[in-house]
Amino acid sequence: DVAYGLALLVEMGRRLGDPSALADALNGRLRALWRPENSADRLNTARELRELATASGDAELVMSAEGWGIVAELELGAPADIDEAVARFDVLTTKYRYQVLQGDVGQRCRELLREIARSKRW
Repeated sequence: DVAYGLALLVEMGRRLGDPSALADALNGRLRALWRPENSADRLNTARELRELATASGDAELVMSAEGWGIVAELELGAPADIDEAVARFDVLTTKYRYQVLQGDVGQRCRELLREIARSKRW
């Protein structure tokens, strides 16, 4: 099973103390868990990835982890600080000019995230 295999890779990355291997495994785990019933697990994984990326100074990875975390938080019911998370994500995508989230598509994605966060409906 894919989830089990990725869990083993995450554990191996932790044991080896290899931040790059662990980041790759966490990213893979996030993709494998892309279902609403896995929101809490994805949120925890995104938080771990964000901490790892912050510690290693990988700004693009911080941005990616922030995005994963926002989606999971919205699926779980949009916490009170979701506006702050969306604002951080907006700054990161603008600062690092993340190609997928640039221009009209990126602007609309950020607007939708803000609307969802404000409405507290998911």
